[in-house]
Amino acid sequence: MTQLNIDQVAIVEYEPKYAASVADMWNQSRESWGGDNSVRTEQVILAEHTNSSHLKVFLALAKDEVVGYCSFSHYKDDEGALYIPLLNVRPDYHGRKVGKTLVLRALQETINLGWTRLDLHTWPGNTKAVPTYKKSGFFWEKRDDTTHLMNFIPSVLQTEPVRGYFEDIDWYTASTRVLLVEPDGRKENGFDYFTYEWNKDGRYLKMEYERTGRGLRLIETDDYLISATVVNHSLPFGKNYEIIYELISKNNVPLTVEVSGVSNKQIEFDLSESRVVTGTDVIKGQFRVHPIEEEQNPWQNHPVVEAELSINGLKTVFKVGIVPTYPATLTLESANHAFYVGQEMELFLTIENGFNEETVFSFDMPTTSMISFEQRHIETTIPAKGRRTVPITATLNEYGVLKQSIELLVVIGNEQIVVHRELNALFQGHTAMFGGETQTEWIICNGGYSVHLNKLNNNTTVAQDGKEIHDTELTFPKLGLPFSNEFVKNRPIHVTQYTERQLMVMEAHYTMPGYEGILLVAITKLHGNGIVKHHYRVQNTSDVTTACDLILREGIMYDIMNNVIPYDGEYLDLRQGVDASLKDCWDFKLIIENWFFAYRGLSNHGISWPASQQLLKDGWVFAIEHPLGKLHAGQVIETEPVCIMVGTFADWRDFRAFAMQEQNSKQLRTSEHLTCSLNDGNPFVKDSFQITLKERTTIYLDGQVTVSSDLNSIVSDSLTIASDQQLSQVTLPITIQGNHKVDVADIQLNFEPFETKRRKIIFPISHAEVQCETSTQQGLEVFTADNGTLRIQASPAFAPSLFSITHQGREWLDSSFPQVGPKSWWNPWLGGIATSFRWSSLLSLMEEPRTTSFTQLTDNKGNEWSGIRMSVSITNNEKYKGLILHHHYMLLPGAPVVCHIIMIEQLTGAHLPPIRMITSSFFKASEDLKNSQVHLNGMQGDPLVYKAGRIQYDIETSGIVQYGSSEHAERLTLVTHPDLEVCYAFVNTHAMSSTVIEELLVKVGESQFAKPQFYTIGDQIVPDHVYSDLFDIRFTTQS
Repeated sequence: MTQLNIDQVAIVEYEPKYAASVADMWNQSRESWGGDNSVRTEQVILAEHTNSSHLKVFLALAKDEVVGYCSFSHYKDDEGALYIPLLNVRPDYHGRKVGKTLVLRALQETINLGWTRLDLHTWPGNTKAVPTYKKSGFFWEKRDDTTHLMNFIPSVLQTEPVRGYFEDIDWYTASTRVLLVEPDGRKENGFDYFTYEWNKDGRYLKMEYERTGRGLRLIETDDYLISATVVNHSLPFGKNYEIIYELISKNNVPLTVEVSGVSNKQIEFDLSESRVVTGTDVIKGQFRVHPIEEEQNPWQNHPVVEAELSINGLKTVFKVGIVPTYPATLTLESANHAFYVGQEMELFLTIENGFNEETVFSFDMPTTSMISFEQRHIETTIPAKGRRTVPITATLNEYGVLKQSIELLVVIGNEQIVVHRELNALFQGHTAMFGGETQTEWIICNGGYSVHLNKLNNNTTVAQDGKEIHDTELTFPKLGLPFSNEFVKNRPIHVTQYTERQLMVMEAHYTMPGYEGILLVAITKLHGNGIVKHHYRVQNTSDVTTACDLILREGIMYDIMNNVIPYDGEYLDLRQGVDASLKDCWDFKLIIENWFFAYRGLSNHGISWPASQQLLKDGWVFAIEHPLGKLHAGQVIETEPVCIMVGTFADWRDFRAFAMQEQNSKQLRTSEHLTCSLNDGNPFVKDSFQITLKERTTIYLDGQVTVSSDLNSIVSDSLTIASDQQLSQVTLPITIQGNHKVDVADIQLNFEPFETKRRKIIFPISHAEVQCETSTQQGLEVFTADNGTLRIQASPAFAPSLFSITHQGREWLDSSFPQVGPKSWWNPWLGGIATSFRWSSLLSLMEEPRTTSFTQLTDNKGNEWSGIRMSVSITNNEKYKGLILHHHYMLLPGAPVVCHIIMIEQLTGAHLPPIRMITSSFFKASEDLKNSQVHLNGMQGDPLVYKAGRIQYDIETSGIVQYGSSEHAERLTLVTHPDLEVCYAFVNTHAMSSTVIEELLVKVGESQFAKPQFYTIGDQIVPDHVYSDLFDIRFTTQS
């Protein structure tokens, strides 16, 4: 082997003491991995390598720093190979042969362990590494789904007839293979042959490997050439085929060759011949391809025509892989996934010819209790390797999985063959529950949902209405310690499917290689509403206790794009802001709850895991671990389930409540992972405030923050942050200057990987106080609060309402003050702003006793509000007797904002259902109603203007509505919380108004505030999202 120390770089095996240096290596290697800005820490590296499934991890050390990394494990996607999952060299050590040295160390370990092949994957754009890989013995396999490389050097060095060649010659330096940056393989009759060549000191050697069988098929030296050839790669089963061993002795030196065929499950090969050759000779053999149970995976080991060869007394094995194919393939499909019992449907039957000759196929469609075919007999001629689709009309008699054997008469020229093929199809119904099996999977269905257990890799997936949820998959578990990927190749010893009340259940039973007596049962339960629960039963069937503690690691393939995730005390909506769907951006120890929720159009879905388990990251997938301990003889342990939800919940909070097994809380709100807060989320400011930028991912801030405002009411400023400062949070002080109008702050983020901006509303607060006084108007007592910008008025003798908001002399509320009377649809009509509740009309409320006073409230941001409180005590309604409604109409000094907030005291002595509060507001933007307008964004975000005084419209809104006039620029904007049940805007020939509805659950003996509603007046038109900070304003009974 090549010397492993190059340029003072030493190769060592990973130990925890290197974790910090490994983290530093990854952080310095971001550019090599597409500019990933996530930050790795010592703790992250330690967690990744604790209980990992790697056999070993090799590190390259230079001056005690880790400059290279190479993990080494079993290859779970194929048989007979070890694998390099991850290879990295720190950029400042590129070109110094560190990568080559690590690869050669992994290759030597493969040889030491007696394996014959080493594989790795890379990405298509990593072309600069390809020559290094190829020089180290790898071949680039041509395939569309990934970039896969295979190395047969371990097999070469274990081949007895050529072993003497490498006693004097270094395989690495003597190679004469041409290294092209393109997929490898000499193509011939459907085969791909990978060729090694060496030439050193006049000694020549050539060895050729067949790609699909992963085996040696040719040796050529200075003395001889021996090769194995099969005419075609794809061979329909059920027939005999020929293999030819060509034997060439060079220089008339006698060559003694013995060939003994080796039969296996798929290939029957009975051959035993020998030759002494001085020139050229051939040995021909016949092999038979047995019927296959499923289609051959094109990227895994294929069945091989195998023979043991003796070459001048030295033993080796030749293997030529073939693709065993069905003589015919039948596929039955429908144009849609909606099926109804008793109705005719059009299906499409595709017949594919597996032979290299034109073939006639004839067969009868089956008669079953499930389906009736109108045309039963099918006969068709199909060209060599061709296919044909036949439309078929059928009637569905019952829902289920069609699994029916079909006998086909196959005619090729004068030869007739009878073959059997299985016809599969899935027919789901909206209420049907059933299970079944096809050639590729086991299936259970419950209504429009189905669960699929893949026979090839044991992964479990979910589908809705026939469409698989591609980004959520449960992988086959690992049992340890140590963990191994080998279990993924297990096949269940049996699978059962049954109904359990309203559930469909599937149980797959597995034995676990290496764990004598351990029986693993994967149990999947499918509800008709799209909830899937998946757990494991582990049983020790032996009569002795297991020798060591066991851990079951359960894999979850899940894409966090467009998810809401519970992270570090917050709920982050990854749909918002800069993309952060890369798993490496997150420290999953900070996942605070046991769920993820994905917004996926019509099929929102989520996943939850046991609350007692910490979510782990295992390579590219998530994992949870179930500690089983030592299992006593006969002991059975059942794990807690992982749940997948598809289309069941429309909102993340509802799914969270399900996952957490607690009441849903509409109070919870999401934020972005990169937040930019103004004044700590408080839009009401005095002389100065701070802009705070906080990044929740592991990516450090890197770039410039620039702050200005539309009306120049703040002093513009900027801040530059460098990534090497390792900052996740920064603040920028901002000063208010002169202008005290409502303004919008413009926060520009010009960062290294992206540019974006945030806009935040600023409401100025003056240093004056809100002036409160009582007076008499038109014979009624009136309470007035004035903050210097707005004046609001209410009269307890008139009605439980606010009847006036004036701004710079203009009245904005339409009210009947001082007398109640009918108007349009309403009687009584109060106008202004008034709140009632279901089962108690405004007329009833007006008959209840009420008191009015001036009051002060402090919100959760520390703002001190002053204004009017009007309290209504319910005495006449038997159900609600003892309920008190406190109406608050509040102001801040100088701010053009009215806050309307209801507090309910529940003193009825009885439990009440949620109280449905209805707030009606009537607006006056002009003396002539026809000049009044309602401005809002439609549900698709398109701007709409409704003109009042004409026809009636009752419009559901997003919660933010502007009321104005064609006569002036000022508008009153109503801002309500997006989580309220509904916010309507209304216009007709008599009025322009809004209706806001909120349900509030208040326990007996307690008091609770509703969500505040804000009315702001000004001539600056700003987008709806700029008001978002108002949504976080809350009041509590401790205010």
